[in-house]
Amino acid sequence: RLPNGRLAPLSQVAHVHLKGVVPYVTHQNLVPYATIKLSPVPGEGLSVAARRADQVIAKAGLPPGVTSQIGGYYREQQKSFRQMLIILGAALLILLVLLGYQFGSQKAAIVAIVSIALTAAGTLLALLASGSDLDSTAFLGMLLVFAIAVNNV
Repeated sequence: RLPNGRLAPLSQVAHVHLKGVVPYVTHQNLVPYATIKLSPVPGEGLSVAARRADQVIAKAGLPPGVTSQIGGYYREQQKSFRQMLIILGAALLILLVLLGYQFGSQKAAIVAIVSIALTAAGTLLALLASGSDLDSTAFLGMLLVFAIAVNNV
């Protein structure tokens, strides 16, 4: 919408190119759908781009019966994060058992695990302070900090 409340002409919002393609309707699970491809601007992560896309979709409003869903690399990234969190939890349990065996005391092992958990809080605070998102690169960096903390125990 323009500042005066009128709708903006399409030519001001997008560049439309007509292509000689035979029209067809794509279906998934017998439901018709349309794919809109988006790319993050250079220097912007997938999480930020997905958040902005959600804001634009929410602001535009969808007609009744129409839904939106962000997929592609972003969906795969979110799935990877869930898998990495499960692996991280399992690794911490294994580490607790191994440290308990090495120290001969579960109390010492728990203290070591708590110190490692504090490194997670520190890295999340550093991400927050720097304005960065928790993406796959940051998650890998967090795992490296865990490894350093384990090595120092």
